[in-house]
Amino acid sequence: INTPKMAMAAASATAEQATFESSLLCWVQQSLKHHLYGNATFLAERLHAHAPSEDSVHVLASCHFAAGEKVRAYHVLQGCHAAHNRYLLALCCLELGHLNEAERVLLGPAAPGTAGGAHAPPAEAADVPN
Repeated sequence: INTPKMAMAAASATAEQATFESSLLCWVQQSLKHHLYGNATFLAERLHAHAPSEDSVHVLASCHFAAGEKVRAYHVLQGCHAAHNRYLLALCCLELGHLNEAERVLLGPAAPGTAGGAHAPPAEAADVPN
């Protein structure tokens, strides 16, 4: 049985969750602003554990990237599809020297030679003039 009290309690819980998430995000941003990367990362991990999403992955990966932990950011971003996450993943790839992967990530599913790509890869690389 769904009573008005239950509906109000559910709405209140949803509002509390949104407030909690926005507070965590605010504290992450403040920590990054003051170069407290360890604190920012800890809070971003809590945010992602509480509300896993592509946005929370981006916040966490941004903390790792700002702290100079490019490999951790790279691994956190694996499998993400949002454009802002692909861009950050490409930056990680550039920093780590994975240039081909950076290009593939930036092009996304429309990359030549992928299942969603519009173009087929050249038959012979030697046939391409410089």
